[in-house]
Amino acid sequence: MTGGTADERGFARLENLSGAFAASRVLHAAVKLDLFAAVGNGATAGQVAAARRLDARACELLLNAMAALELLEKRDGRFALTAASRRWLLPDSPRHLGGMVEFEAASWPLWERLEEAVRGGQPVRTPDMYQNDPAEARRFILAMHSLVRARGDDRWVAENLPLEGACRLLDVGSGPATYPMAMARAHPGLECQVFDLPATLSITREVLAAEGMSERIALHTGDYHTDPLPDGFDLVFLSNVLHGEDADACQALLHRCAAALKPGGRVVIKDHIMDRELVRPTGGAVFSLMMLLTTRGRDYGRHEYAAWLQAAGMEAPTEMALPSPPFSSSLLISRKPG
Repeated sequence: MTGGTADERGFARLENLSGAFAASRVLHAAVKLDLFAAVGNGATAGQVAAARRLDARACELLLNAMAALELLEKRDGRFALTAASRRWLLPDSPRHLGGMVEFEAASWPLWERLEEAVRGGQPVRTPDMYQNDPAEARRFILAMHSLVRARGDDRWVAENLPLEGACRLLDVGSGPATYPMAMARAHPGLECQVFDLPATLSITREVLAAEGMSERIALHTGDYHTDPLPDGFDLVFLSNVLHGEDADACQALLHRCAAALKPGGRVVIKDHIMDRELVRPTGGAVFSLMMLLTTRGRDYGRHEYAAWLQAAGMEAPTEMALPSPPFSSSLLISRKPG
């Protein structure tokens, strides 16, 4: 979008933004229909349609759109995977993003109700953190695992978070335990524990078993809104947890985290850390609407976290930005005096 006048570029941007959902739905449908595996090392539209029992004409239209969006390549009537689709969209890839794509596809009906949420100020689904329906819980937890593994957040954090002197780590609201697994692998002497809800931990156990990490990560069942956290830790880790809570719940949880630390221990918050105007990073401002639809939270600013941490008796936090791209979040690190 480099040519044209400023007005023309502005119009083109608005037009593209208004129709951006169509490209998302192409990707969602392709993943749900398992088309990337069907294309494999190369296939015609007819071969893909036969493999997946699809209407031949409709399948070709979808494959053409995928090629136009650079999800596939097309030459002489045959489709092939791109390097990106082979790496992130083949189901047997270790960095498969499909779990997150399927979760976002399932979230489509929620976004249709955005106007309702803005009018009433309430979530449009029960804010249960996906605990009440086993299928929803599985989709949500595996989506988080899929996103973090595909993008590499877990490896970056494990390699770059200063862990000198830390012997015991507690990950609160860990979900699939993606981060403590990576940190346990990178730091063999680190004792890692997870605190989370029962429906979540049933899936965590499956992930740990599949990764051969069941003996390395201890699990504690509980609700951090009401239950005390285990204590005596050098580091408490909170990844993408606080954005699902309102301000009062955030402050209460940070008090619990501070109590779980030894003197000199640290709380590490990984999330979109917003600017004072709450509009940057862009992804955080948009994601806050997903939180409006599904929780009572939003993404918070560094100034808000700093106030809550200091009210909990912690020191002023320092920020450690993850490289962007591919990441869009930061780490806030706060020490307990002593």
